[in-house]
Amino acid sequence: MLSKAIFFWVCTEFLARNTEGSSPPAVADDEVLVLSLQESGRPSSESYARLLTPFPELRSFTVCYWLKLGRFREESTLMSYAATDDKDNEIRMDHRLTGYRVALRGGWAITDIQTPLRHWTHFCFGYTLGSDDWQIFVDGEKQAQGTMVTESGYLVSNGSYVIGQEQDSFGGGFQRDQSFSGEITELDFWDETISDESIKEAASGGLLVPQTDDENSLLYESSKDRAQQCSGGQGSSYMWLGANDEVNEGQWVSWATEEPIGWEGPWRGLGPNGGTAENCMVMLAGDFPSMWSDIACLDTYSFCVPCEFKQLTSLHLKGAALCNSSPFNQQYFLDSEKNGRPFFAGFFHSDIYWDPLSGSWTLQSLKEPGAQARWTVRNEGQYPFGTHDWILLGEVCGMLPGTVVPLTISVCRIGQFTCADGTCINLTSRCDLRVDCPDQSDESACSLLDIPEGYHTDIPPPYVKGEPLPVYFILELTSFPSIITQDLTLTANFKLSLRWRDLRINFLNLKDDGSLNVLPPGMATSIWTPKVFFSNAQKNVHTNLDQGARVECVRQGPSVPGPPSNPVEVNIFSGHENSIEMSQFYSVTYTCDFNLEMFPFDSQVCSLQFTMESGSSSYLRLIPVNNTYRGRRNLIEYTINI
Repeated sequence: MLSKAIFFWVCTEFLARNTEGSSPPAVADDEVLVLSLQESGRPSSESYARLLTPFPELRSFTVCYWLKLGRFREESTLMSYAATDDKDNEIRMDHRLTGYRVALRGGWAITDIQTPLRHWTHFCFGYTLGSDDWQIFVDGEKQAQGTMVTESGYLVSNGSYVIGQEQDSFGGGFQRDQSFSGEITELDFWDETISDESIKEAASGGLLVPQTDDENSLLYESSKDRAQQCSGGQGSSYMWLGANDEVNEGQWVSWATEEPIGWEGPWRGLGPNGGTAENCMVMLAGDFPSMWSDIACLDTYSFCVPCEFKQLTSLHLKGAALCNSSPFNQQYFLDSEKNGRPFFAGFFHSDIYWDPLSGSWTLQSLKEPGAQARWTVRNEGQYPFGTHDWILLGEVCGMLPGTVVPLTISVCRIGQFTCADGTCINLTSRCDLRVDCPDQSDESACSLLDIPEGYHTDIPPPYVKGEPLPVYFILELTSFPSIITQDLTLTANFKLSLRWRDLRINFLNLKDDGSLNVLPPGMATSIWTPKVFFSNAQKNVHTNLDQGARVECVRQGPSVPGPPSNPVEVNIFSGHENSIEMSQFYSVTYTCDFNLEMFPFDSQVCSLQFTMESGSSSYLRLIPVNNTYRGRRNLIEYTINI
């Protein structure tokens, strides 16, 4: 269901200047005027409103306003007040992606309060001189409070008050990345801190669901062009409406809230006539434009549905074109249509839209017009969700025009993986040796390592504070298949494990099941591994990565999400907190210095000696831990004592 709110701004003290818009309309007595800035979404330092009448002296005060944010900017300054060139942050209010923050005489109230995009929201900020206490209300509810460290004194009068820009000097110094894109109305200042009840009253009002004939007509007019496509060949019925009378015949309630709907639209004929067999509601087209009818709730009907969102559903763009200096945004929301297809507007200053002339989807920066990327569809009707190869039409992130780069447009939530076709699965299902994506993309390119450029396999990892890197030595003896006293030899079967941390490496998508974290042989040779010499063994034995060796990434610490420059979602585990373990089974013959004068009525000692050969003791330290014997202790001729 749809609703349409029209706001105007009544304040005549402001001179609205917007290089992208027209003059404000005339205002009726029952209307309020809205100031709209940067409607196109293009950032500018030339869009603002300036107060012409003198700004009053303020001690304790409250400021409230209705806001509809169109796009984020890097700082998104809604309003600023400067007393002099040196005192340009006397008042400043920023609605940033990272949170709502307010400056007052050099001090800051910083919060993580999110400002919703394209949604009217009521904000109030109150400040009390003397205690320096502040509080913030959103839609009438207190969301944050605290004490601000500010310069002493009050706000002096006759300064420069500007809406839409941050002042770096008195009345000027505007920058486009500090500008405001959106609409504001009913801006009020009080020279006192007003009560919580008054703020709630100021924030009340507004329709949540369409409940009037005008809203019903708006829904029909905005969807009638697709009525034939949406009907699925079922006559004039084409759109489900969000109500049913399944529980009590004739009592229509909302699917979402199960509460009775507040208004019933124009029914076809004399009203619903299907009785208990028809408990769902549809909108009609054709000979019955915008009328309602009851119909059976069959899943064989594939009608369209009107959607109402409490907040905008965001899409995420990922890939190599999303470096820190990228002209493209990471987040987008579904806006209106362009060229007959959905249009995706970036949170800051880039858009994704259909270009019918080239038969492609276009990614366009509004901040740097030359920065574009294009994906040409193979089949008519394709949408850009999932991972596709885009061609750059301008230089982006150091990549030249003509570079083909994989980009992913995802609707998946945090903790999910975006399949190449756009399907969402749980991120823990990525690379678990089970196919979950319809296109099997979850089991492709399953690297466990993120190795930085310039990494050297012959240089041991660094360690903190200049200390040698500890390499933990774990020996698990299983048997002594041969003890030949006269040859002074002993053969031992054992598993040797070496565990260390490499601060240069990150690990990707580690699992709780360690068997899924084992590196393939080819990948194991791409990192540094320690080399240990079996000092008193025969035949010059060393640790190695020969057949039978196992190198595992040991999950020990938490993960963080991968950067947007990665075209697919990953969980990254830092080499600072997660280890690498190399293990292998050995059967080695040792030379022992047996003293046989009292043999066999004596005890003999044979040591298994190991020496680190990958570096000096100032770089590496071999530390024995958890060395055990798991074989039989009472043999035919000997008793093993370890």
